[in-house]
Amino acid sequence: MTRPHSRTFRQRITPAAHVLARVGCVSIGTLYVLIGVWAMLALLGVANPAADEQRILHRILQFPLGGALIGAVALGTSGYIVWLIFEAVVDPYGLGKTPKGVAERIGIAMSTIAYGVIVVAASKVLFAGQASSEREKQRFVATVLNWPAGPWLIGAGGVVIAVAGLYQLKYVYDGDHQRRLLMDQHGKVARTLVNILGWAGYSAR
Repeated sequence: MTRPHSRTFRQRITPAAHVLARVGCVSIGTLYVLIGVWAMLALLGVANPAADEQRILHRILQFPLGGALIGAVALGTSGYIVWLIFEAVVDPYGLGKTPKGVAERIGIAMSTIAYGVIVVAASKVLFAGQASSEREKQRFVATVLNWPAGPWLIGAGGVVIAVAGLYQLKYVYDGDHQRRLLMDQHGKVARTLVNILGWAGYSAR
């Protein structure tokens, strides 16, 4: 259920901000859909396995107008990053300044790093014509492991990823995915469908 503060904010927010958030969501959603489709094709033995953001972007580049689509994804995701920063600073959904609210707003700000990786990957594929290979990632990890505190850094990175994964499940379990939706304007069937998609999507992430 959307809070009154959120409704007040939506009445004041400019159309440009609406476009910024929606275009960003469409861009990221398109990329996630392509990853999901490729994973299904790999499961059926039609495509090669391993479908992350960079590999999907590299394959898109091979399609007609693929470069334009990658550019749109990069621009849209960049706009979404700006929106997330705005969301963390202005707090349009009324998360508040309680410890939980501050933690959620910090999490929103930190999520820009993940989306920034998508923008960097898209730019690299668009301008260099190639994605980072698995071997490059392995070399990077091997380099970090040779640092004085390298094993601890790699371990900490693994813990952060694991905690982020668990948080995805907690997020949808607590119903926080409904905070940004005007669920009370839709019927029971629509609300049920949204919750099913929320569980499926956040669990997959």
